[in-house]
Amino acid sequence: MKRILVLTEWFYPAFKAEALISPCSKFIHELSPHHCFYVLTSDHDKGDKTPLTGIVTNQWTNLTHKSVIRYVPGKNMNAAGLKQIIRKINPHAIYINTMLSLRFSLMPLYLLQKTGFTGKIIIAPGGTLQQRHFGVNALKKSAFTFLHARFRSQSAIYFHARDEQEVFLIKKYFGQNTPVTLAVRELLFPCIPEKASKRVSGKVLQ
Repeated sequence: MKRILVLTEWFYPAFKAEALISPCSKFIHELSPHHCFYVLTSDHDKGDKTPLTGIVTNQWTNLTHKSVIRYVPGKNMNAAGLKQIIRKINPHAIYINTMLSLRFSLMPLYLLQKTGFTGKIIIAPGGTLQQRHFGVNALKKSAFTFLHARFRSQSAIYFHARDEQEVFLIKKYFGQNTPVTLAVRELLFPCIPEKASKRVSGKVLQ
């Protein structure tokens, strides 16, 4: 049974970033009968400063039968805290459900590179490669591109695209040989029986 750490800036009961939350939640619930997911997320909704209601912060709570979630206030989502969580979980893979978040993608990638993480890393852009997102975040784009270039020789980095257009954009920005998949199940768990999740055509694209 593999341990997968999921880093996502927002998760249910947050709802303002539904386009990022829904696909992430779906694959976790589909695959959690077979493996353990540890979801690390913020304690507020997109654009809000007040915490979500009905949640417990700074501790792991049940999400599914074999998966847990931890809601973290912004001040606690730092390199030292994340390093301790990674050390305790010792994940086989880390799924980053965003690209341009300081706390949930850029800082974690820097930390993983500095600490010598050699496991599998899956990055889901979630639409952030589209010009309306990528163009207005030039500094974060440059930081992500730099970290990706530094890190890809150290660890196995894959991209999880949501459609063929995103596959095109990933290869445009990061090179034609960048590994991309449309079905995270086939990337993380190629041996899971077909009935475990709905079949999606999405082999790793080279």
